[in-house]
Amino acid sequence: MRPQDIPARPVERYLHTNSLTMRTCLLSMALLLCLPQFAQENEAPQRRWSVGLSGSMDGCFRQLVINSSDPFMDRLVDLRDDREEARIGFTAGADLTYELSPHWVLASGLHYSDRGFADKETPLIFTDVNGSTLSEGSVTGTTHYTFMSVPLMVRYRVGKGKVRFEPALGVSADLYQAQYTDWKLKWADGHTEEERSHDEYSDYPGWGVSGCVELCASMPVGERIVLRAGGRGRYQLTELLDAPLSAHLFEAGFMAGAALRF
Repeated sequence: MRPQDIPARPVERYLHTNSLTMRTCLLSMALLLCLPQFAQENEAPQRRWSVGLSGSMDGCFRQLVINSSDPFMDRLVDLRDDREEARIGFTAGADLTYELSPHWVLASGLHYSDRGFADKETPLIFTDVNGSTLSEGSVTGTTHYTFMSVPLMVRYRVGKGKVRFEPALGVSADLYQAQYTDWKLKWADGHTEEERSHDEYSDYPGWGVSGCVELCASMPVGERIVLRAGGRGRYQLTELLDAPLSAHLFEAGFMAGAALRF
């Protein structure tokens, strides 16, 4: 009888079967360990960048700053408080954001803003050399300061639901564009006149810096679109111009926007 014809003993059959079982278990464990990695490599990549558009309607005004010891400047500030008031401005532009983590986001962009203040209605009376009234009316004005701005904001996302809150804090580099005032005259006979005066002060700096704050809510729409809305505020940290009587512009309003993630 040849050796290969001798039946395997029970112990040998057990060892052979157990060896196959062990190899099968090891192969199964290896596959299970590789599946998560395989799935991670084949799922859609995480989209950290986003581009979008946003805009806000802002209530804006200015804070006067006295850079002189002349007591007449105090009188000018008092007159301003009686004559000027806040007006509606706006900010609009493109946004670029990068998600550092599920909670922290860096945001920048390029925005155009129209800020300023309004002059209350002031009576006008024109007389001749004898003091007799020739005409009567009133005048109102709206002063505009326009800027191109590049903000740099840090946002922190709060919450785990679909709608999340995003408080943000940062600064904005503002490139001065122009300053002008729109005047509207109303006469006693009912007709009106409008004109625009441009301010050509050479003392206006070419740029400035503003502090920015936001308190918004964000909501994804599908996988790539994100909607944002909430409050926005900004205060000019640098003075508007180098003069005995200068100012800091500030505004606050409601903003809304949409972004596309990629």
